[in-house]
This record gives sequence, C-alpha cells and structure tokens, in this order.
Amino acid sequence: VTIPNNVALVVKEGVVIKFAPYSLFTVNGQLKILGLPQNKVYLTSLLDDTIAGDTKGDGNLSTSSYFEGWGIDFRYGALPHLITNADVKYLRSGLWFDTTSADLDGVNVSDSDQTIGGYKSSITLQNSTLSTFDDGIYADGGSFEISDTLFEHIFDWSGDAMAFYNRAVANLNNVQVTDIADGSALGVYDSTVTVSNSIFSGGTDAGVEIYD
Repeated sequence: VTIPNNVALVVKEGVVIKFAPYSLFTVNGQLKILGLPQNKVYLTSLLDDTIAGDTKGDGNLSTSSYFEGWGIDFRYGALPHLITNADVKYLRSGLWFDTTSADLDGVNVSDSDQTIGGYKSSITLQNSTLSTFDDGIYADGGSFEISDTLFEHIFDWSGDAMAFYNRAVANLNNVQVTDIADGSALGVYDSTVTVSNSIFSGGTDAGVEIYD
C-alpha cells in the first residue's frame, strides 16, 4: 500500500489496521493517525487475534511474531506526519522516517524488532512507551526530541534503547530506560545528546556509550 505524493490519509479514533506478514506501508504523502486516550488506534499484525478477533479466520493455526512483522516507510519529501494515541505491535522494519518530520504523542510500541528510526528527520516523541523490542530509537543524522517516555524489556543482547549517529542532535527529558539485556540505554556516536531528569537502569553493558 502506498500513499501518493500530496495525498493525506487520516485514520480516526477506534480504527484497527492489520498488516500482512512482511508487508511495507509506504507514505509519500502524509499520514495522520488521530486516536484518543479513551479510544485509541491499533496497528498490528494480521496474525494478531488479541485485537478485533481472528481476522485471518484460521482459528489457532497462526500466532503473531515480529519475525513475520510489518513496517511503515515515511519517505523523503513527505509532509509532516502525526501519530497520537496509538498502540503499535509486531513491527519488523519499524516506523522509519526518511528526510521528513513527525510528531508522536501517546504512542505505545511493543513486541517488535525495530521500533522508531529516522534518516535526517525531525522527530518528536512524548508520553509514550516502547516495550519488548530488539532496537529502540535509531537516528542517522537529524533530530529527536524525546520526553516523558519509557523504554523497557529490551530482549536483544546487543540492542540499544536509543542510538544516535552521524551528527544527530537529541534532547531527552524525563526518559526512563529499564530492563535491558546487553545493549546500552544510550549510544552517542558522533552526535550531540542533552539529557535531563532521566533514569537509565537495568543493563549489563554501559548505561551510556560515547564514541567520536
């Protein structure tokens, strides 16, 4: 599925969207997901029977896994995107932003391989939770503003909660990282990251790794 240039797709509260295994949703235009705190939007796998029932109609013959997950590719040149009050599950390639911008508020990502990443993009993430994943935030250049957000249950032995590369700029305020495996809570690689009022705990590797 592709949203063409100069076309906006608005997803209203209460909508459930299920993605086929290994599918990629490409956004060349604009995507607005507008859930409400009491009536969220749900993005998940077609194999996930816990939300809106057995959509695939195969009973107990299939189960959800990020190994057969999906992703959304927000392409360069696209308009600013907005995701509010959404639960996102079983991502494989994650929510990837390529030379664009997005505001994410009240977004809960769980049971996923990749979660949220960007190449030379401007991303705001607040009031959110990322749990049970391999890799969390990945920034290749660009900027991230992250506040009031929890990262927990990182199950890959080398996965990082947040990693910033290639002169990325990030501001982290009231961010908590807990229950990580052998990765780092924060990796800073030739980038600038400002941290305030935050707690990093639970990992066996360095809480913060800094490289030129």
